[in-house]
Amino acid sequence: MLNTPVVLSASDDDTMCCWDTRTGSLRDVLAGHTSGVTSAALTRVGTRPVAVTVSKDRTVRTWDTTREEPPPAPDGHPRWVRSLALHRVAGRLCAVTTCRDDRVRVIDAGNGELVANFETARNLPLNTAVPITAGDTTLIAAGGIQGHLILWDVRPPAGSPVGTSLGTADVVALSVLPRDGGGVRVIAGSSDGSVMIWYPGGRHPLREFVTRRHRTGDIACLAVAETGGEHLVVTGDFDGYVRVRSLRTADLVHTRRYGAPVRALATGTRGTDPCMAVGTADGEIRVLRLADAAVLLALRGHTAAVRSLTFARLGGEDVLFSGSADGTVRGWDLRDGDQTHRIDLPDIVQTVAHQETSLAIGYGREVSVFTPVTAQPRESRSQ
Repeated sequence: MLNTPVVLSASDDDTMCCWDTRTGSLRDVLAGHTSGVTSAALTRVGTRPVAVTVSKDRTVRTWDTTREEPPPAPDGHPRWVRSLALHRVAGRLCAVTTCRDDRVRVIDAGNGELVANFETARNLPLNTAVPITAGDTTLIAAGGIQGHLILWDVRPPAGSPVGTSLGTADVVALSVLPRDGGGVRVIAGSSDGSVMIWYPGGRHPLREFVTRRHRTGDIACLAVAETGGEHLVVTGDFDGYVRVRSLRTADLVHTRRYGAPVRALATGTRGTDPCMAVGTADGEIRVLRLADAAVLLALRGHTAAVRSLTFARLGGEDVLFSGSADGTVRGWDLRDGDQTHRIDLPDIVQTVAHQETSLAIGYGREVSVFTPVTAQPRESRSQ
């Protein structure tokens, strides 16, 4: 559409149509909004022509108008998106998703094409999946109901996956780390409060990292960070506890309790300090120094449970993105806690992920990918 005069028409049927003004023919139907489109406009981002639409679903979307045909639609999520990660797979930035069916979907983050579709042999619903680069390939670890853990190698031709079972409790949270000498280790948190370490394909047995006897509440989220040359495992539970343990020894480094269930965790940096972000069911977010759990920032603005957190680097500054059951995603400047971004979605936000210049959001059964812009310099912000 670079050299073709076109007209855009917005419709209450949730679509926008693009028409060739020379022939009057319909060139494209842009579908993706979940409610009526109220306005449409053409503009340029650099030299690239794009269409911008505004909808009753409370979103603004941009569309690539250089395509002669619309991109292929991915295999849809039949249930709410439960987990989401961004990762490069064979050179393509992809969204890796689960939605509590028996599949892991790998979707091109640029054009929505379904790149790969991995299914469990036992047809057990999956709650979470985490990709990791290992050597010259990408591995995807996933966990689901009845303690089911599975690991796929995405390099074609795909071989038989490696799997194990942790017991009867559901796997609800995962982290994956490379091992010295090759291979990976999978840290899995279960709904009964236990944490296990799995060495897929290796000779090491399952390691019981946190037993059910030492729990206070069911685990809701889990993250792993490195500080001072040591890996730390951070867990959050529905009784409001956040615990930080040494991955090597399982010794407790510190613990903190909140007045509401902990629903989201992320680890990253604020300046030079390794830190963690904790989101609770009352909508509060706290950023703490990882070494001693000192509170660095308290972030307020969400009006419902914080469901997901991810650290990002934008324009040389550290930013935290948060997704909430209030249907918003917010970006926070970690220098002082100012809110710098807000995206309103038409459904509960379950999960957010950031990689390179892309922010992926899972809400309802949908996944959308945005490119958040750098905030204005501090001195030019409006007061």
